[in-house]
Amino acid sequence: MIAAIAGREVRGGVVTPLLWVLLGCGQIVLAWIFLQVIEDFSGLSADERVATLTQELAMNLFGFAAVIAMLAAPLLAMRMLSAELRDGSFDLMASAPVRLDQVVLGKLLGLAILIAPLCLLPALNLAVLLGVADLDIGQIACATLGLWLAALMFCAIGLYASSLTAQPGAAVLVAFGLLLLF
Repeated sequence: MIAAIAGREVRGGVVTPLLWVLLGCGQIVLAWIFLQVIEDFSGLSADERVATLTQELAMNLFGFAAVIAMLAAPLLAMRMLSAELRDGSFDLMASAPVRLDQVVLGKLLGLAILIAPLCLLPALNLAVLLGVADLDIGQIACATLGLWLAALMFCAIGLYASSLTAQPGAAVLVAFGLLLLF
């Protein structure tokens, strides 16, 4: 039943333009940062470089991607519970033979699937350099996993905030407040 709820949330998230706008804006910002880091790194001589290219890119790209995920996760989570409470469709789910923990896990799994492409954007930007520069694949994989786990935490906070109110806008504000508090 968890997979059915997650599949419903993924299908609902893919057909709305919000996910695609977030991915497009995120890619624009990350591509600009990627080019800035490459330009700054290539302008330094070998003696002036403090870190490797992989470290510079990982710190900058994945750091900004975490900020983008922190902004995107509450926007994706706002419709999960609060819009259903507002529209009355949560009553149908509550009357189904599904436990509340299965509903929450299904919605969190759906959010994890929806936020995953945003977490893969920095690694895809770095894939451009694979044949050209000497990159540490393990460090990039660890940074991608860390970004995805941080985004899952942001999604969980957004889902919690979405359960507090029937207004999606208020859920976003509560989630942003909680994320800024943490």
